[in-house]
Amino acid sequence: MLDSKFFRKISADVVMKYRKHTFDPAGSGKGAKDVFGKPFKEYSSKSANVGWRTIGSGNKKRSVFIDSYANKKKTGNIKRQYAKFANSKAPVLTGDLLRDYGFQKFLPNGFSFGFKTEGSKVKRLAELGRVLSSKQVPIPKSVEKFINKQADKYVENKLGKIKGGNIDINIT
Repeated sequence: MLDSKFFRKISADVVMKYRKHTFDPAGSGKGAKDVFGKPFKEYSSKSANVGWRTIGSGNKKRSVFIDSYANKKKTGNIKRQYAKFANSKAPVLTGDLLRDYGFQKFLPNGFSFGFKTEGSKVKRLAELGRVLSSKQVPIPKSVEKFINKQADKYVENKLGKIKGGNIDINIT
């Protein structure tokens, strides 16, 4: 009952809803959530003990400033940083992951969408507890509900067009 016309109709909306859920670009990442519907956790406090350190020995001795990722992101001074997301916990630093996400192709019974080249970042984020998708929960519940609601409407609309006649149902 769900045909290619249905999937072509909802594909752009599904992609947009997943992007809004995961990255919240309109809100600069402030409303971004993981695939389980929870706000992304705070960044690790590792290296929160910031300051100048001396590294190396002998002639190769030098001073370097050690800072945490969270502090670096908040300053907005990381090379290629997408400054709009500096004060968020959204998984966006340079914007590469955000731009990489999107529609991929239509399939005979659906469509595929996701990350085309940044899969390793998605995997690493999952290892850090910032899950964008998993085998158990591939899409957020809010996106799943949207798809189901649209499918219900589409099927009801298609069934409403069937007037009279017999419908044979074979149970084997």
